[in-house]
Amino acid sequence: MSHGTALAAVGLLFEKRYSKVRIASTHHFWVPFGYGSHPMTDTLFSTSATAFAHDHALYSRIDKIERIAESDYALSKLKVCYVDAGSRNCSVCVKCHRMLLCFDILGILPKATSFDVTAYHKNRDRHILVSTDNDIVRLTEVRDLAQQHARGDIVALMNRSLSRSELVRRVTKPLAKVSWRARSAAYRRLAGDMIGAKV
Repeated sequence: MSHGTALAAVGLLFEKRYSKVRIASTHHFWVPFGYGSHPMTDTLFSTSATAFAHDHALYSRIDKIERIAESDYALSKLKVCYVDAGSRNCSVCVKCHRMLLCFDILGILPKATSFDVTAYHKNRDRHILVSTDNDIVRLTEVRDLAQQHARGDIVALMNRSLSRSELVRRVTKPLAKVSWRARSAAYRRLAGDMIGAKV
């Protein structure tokens, strides 16, 4: 809930240098849940010297991925991973795997040279754990893209991931109030092999 504020703080450190700061959109502006950056709040960071703008909220993450897919250079330099501190992507975290699923759907996996495509093929059929509203929106976007491109295999995988993630949440949340050991055991049992599970 605070990343928009953090981005604005960095922008304001350079207030004397930049008169306009753009914060890239995360969701469409009509997506109905609270988030740290939003078209209606980002502009409120503006000062008399620096104006903030929430950039491109009319485009979804999938729209942006499809645009990136048009450029071989962009694909070779794309960095989405927060796990690998280097210039490449780890190719196994949730963010990397979601991106590779999109590239698979669009038929451009060989061009994604900043990822390890062999890791994707190895993990291709593993379920993805979603634990936040943001994760649910992201996985639903991948599922919708797969439906548009007649990739029933990926649609089914996304549906199974969403269902299993809901089961993990439903079972483990009440157990956390009773016993952390019971919660950990249930979590290991239900989510241990899912991409994004930390056991």
